[in-house]
Amino acid sequence: MLAAQLVASFVNAAFSYGGVEMVAVAAGEAEKPRKNMPKAVKRVFWRILFFYVLGSLAIGVCAASNDPDVLHDTGSAASPWVIAIKRAGIEVLPSIINAVVLTSASSAANAWYSSSADAPFDCPRDETRSVLDLGLLGLVSRLAWDPFNTSSSSSNSAIEGDWTHAGPTGFSGWDSDEPAPNIEDTALYDTEITWSTVSQESTAFSDDSGCFDADLDARQPLVPISTVAHGPYMMVEYWFRDICPLWSQYDSESNFNRTIAAALWSNCEAVQLSLQAMSTAYLASKVPTMKDMSFSMMKAAAEVITADLHTINSHQLFDTVPVGLLYSLLCIGTSICWLNAGQLGLPFLSEAKALLYNINQHSDSLPADQRQLLQFFNKSWLYVEMLLSMVLSNCKSLQAVEGIGEADVRTCIGPDLPLVPVDDCPHPWTGICSTSLRLFTRTMKLCHRFRHAARTRATFASAHVTSAMRLMEQATSVEEQLLALDLSHLEAGGKTDDSKTPNQHLVRVGEAYRQAGLLQLYQTFPDLLVARYSPQTTAENNAHFLWHTWITPIALQLVTLLRDLPGYSGSKMTQPLLCITASSGLRLQRPLTQRVPQSQTADASDKHIEHHDMLQYIEIARENSEREHDEQVQDDAESTVLSARQFIRHRLKLLKTVLPSKPVLVAEELVEAIWRAYDGEQSLEYVTHWIDIMERENLKSNFA
Repeated sequence: MLAAQLVASFVNAAFSYGGVEMVAVAAGEAEKPRKNMPKAVKRVFWRILFFYVLGSLAIGVCAASNDPDVLHDTGSAASPWVIAIKRAGIEVLPSIINAVVLTSASSAANAWYSSSADAPFDCPRDETRSVLDLGLLGLVSRLAWDPFNTSSSSSNSAIEGDWTHAGPTGFSGWDSDEPAPNIEDTALYDTEITWSTVSQESTAFSDDSGCFDADLDARQPLVPISTVAHGPYMMVEYWFRDICPLWSQYDSESNFNRTIAAALWSNCEAVQLSLQAMSTAYLASKVPTMKDMSFSMMKAAAEVITADLHTINSHQLFDTVPVGLLYSLLCIGTSICWLNAGQLGLPFLSEAKALLYNINQHSDSLPADQRQLLQFFNKSWLYVEMLLSMVLSNCKSLQAVEGIGEADVRTCIGPDLPLVPVDDCPHPWTGICSTSLRLFTRTMKLCHRFRHAARTRATFASAHVTSAMRLMEQATSVEEQLLALDLSHLEAGGKTDDSKTPNQHLVRVGEAYRQAGLLQLYQTFPDLLVARYSPQTTAENNAHFLWHTWITPIALQLVTLLRDLPGYSGSKMTQPLLCITASSGLRLQRPLTQRVPQSQTADASDKHIEHHDMLQYIEIARENSEREHDEQVQDDAESTVLSARQFIRHRLKLLKTVLPSKPVLVAEELVEAIWRAYDGEQSLEYVTHWIDIMERENLKSNFA
C-alpha cells in the first residue's frame, strides 16, 4: 500500500514538472540557440509563476477549502472554477473555458508529437520526412487513445488515465533530449574535454613527439554523416571535401585539423559556424553573390566566440584546453583574408594567443591528453606567428600580440637550446620540421625591425647604433642555427599517409624555410657574409659581388626546391609565401637602366684594328675574346634568373586557381613590384629592400 502511494506521488510530481524538457528539444532546431534558449527558459519561469502561482491564489478566492460544494460534489463539479462560474451566472463563460482548455490541449499535443519525432539522434538532423518520423507519430497517436479506451462513462477516468500515462513518459522525454545537434558546446567549459574527444578509445601518447597512436576505426568519421547535405550543413560538407585539403599541408586520417572538425562540428556551434564561414568565403571568390552570406556566417561565429571567450576569461577556466574555441579562432583568423586580402585576422589571432598563453601557464597541472592538445595548438600558433612575421613590422595590433608573451615558452629557441630537427608526427601546418619555421619566424622579425629602423632614423645616435648591433648579434645567432640545421635525413620521420603529399614534400618545405631564412638574413645583414667568408679584396666586399656570389644562388636553390614541389601537393598552401621569399633574391646582374646595346660596346679604337702591327693585332684579339666570354657568362647567369622569375609567375598563376585567390593576387602584385624596383635601380649598391617595397605599396596578406 505504501509503495503504491509512493508511486502515485511520483506520477503526480512528474506530471507537474512535464513540459520543461520541450526547451531542450526545441534547441535542436532553433536559430542561434546560444542566444534564444536562455530567453526561452526565462519565459518558462514567468509562465509558471503566472499560471500556477497566481492560478492557485485565484482558486482560493473562488472557493474556500471548506466550501460545501467543494467537499460534497464529485468529479468536475467539485472544481473551484466550475463552482465560481455557476455562482457568477455568466452563461457564455463555460464555453470560453472549454475553448481555452481545448487550445491548451492542442498545444500540448503538438509539443509532444514534435518531441516524439525529434528526440532520437538522427531525426532533428534530417529535414525530410522519413519512415522513422511517421512511425513515431503513429505510435504516439495510438497511445493517446488508451486513456479513452479504458475510461468509463465518467470523464474522470479518462483524465486520470491521461495523467497516469503522461507523467512517467515525461521523465523518458528528459532522457532523450541530449543529442540535439545545435546544443551549445558544453565541451568548452567541461574539464572532460580530452584528446579522446577525437579518439573514443584509449590512445598511447608520446610527450616528446606530439604524436598520437590510435586505432583509426575508433575515431569519429573523417567526413560528416550523409545527412550533412541537408540545409545549412551543405557548407560543412563542402569544408570537409574541398576546404580542409587546402587548409592543411597534407590530408589523411593523420590530419588532426580534419579530425577535430569531425569530432566537434555537430555539437559545437562555434566550430560549425566557422566551417560554414570558411566554405562560403572560399566560394565567394568564385561566386561573388555569396560574399554577404559569408560575412553573415563570420559575424554569427564571432558572436558565439565572443560569448565563449567571456565565459572562459571571467571564470578563469585555464585548467583545460577549450578545443572548440581555439579551433574556431584559428579558422576565422586565418580565413578572413579570403574575403578581404588586406585583413589579417588580428582580433581573432590575438585572442587565440592570449588564450594559449594563459593555458600554458597552467600546463604543468594538465593531464597528459590535455598537454597533447595544447602542444598541437602551440604548433598551430607557431605557423600563424610565421605568417604575421612575414608582413608586419611597426603595427600597433601586432605589438599588442607580441606583448602577450610567448604562447609556449618551452618552444623558444635560444643559442644554448639544442635543435630538434624532426617532429615524429607531422603537423598539418608546420609539417615535419617546426624548427625551420621557428627560425624563419625569428629571421623575419629581425629583418622587419632592422628595416623599420633604417626607414625611420634620420639622424645618427649612439642608441641607434647600439640597437643595430644588438640586432646583428641576434641575426648571427639565428644564422648559426640555420646553418647547423640538417634536414637531409628527415624522410624517415612521421608519415603523412597522403599519396599527394608524401614525406619528401614536407622535407622539401622544411628545407625551403631554412634556405628562405638564410636568404632574408643575408639580404638584410650582408655583414654576416663578410664576417663568415672573409673576402680577400675590396671588390669582393661590395654589394654587387655579395649578391651574385652568395644571395642570388640561395634564391635559385629555393626556386629549385619549389620546382620539386608539384602544384597538386598539399604543400601548396605554403607555396605563395615561399615564392615571395624566393623572388626577393632574384636580382639581375645588370639593371635594365644600365644595359648598353652590344653595337655600342666596342671600343672606338677597334674601328682601326687593321692598322696595328702584328703583335698589337694579336693582343687586341685576345682582349676582345675575354670580354665576349665575360659577357656570355653574365648573360647565362641572367637567363637563369629570368627563367626562375618566369617559374615564380607560372606557379603563382596556378596557385591562384586552386587556393583562395585574393591573397595570391596580392602576392603576384608584390613580386612584380619587387622586380620592377630591382630592375629600375640606377646603381649597383643594391639599396632597395623588398620589405620597404611591401610597406610602401601596402601589399600585405596572409600568404599561406
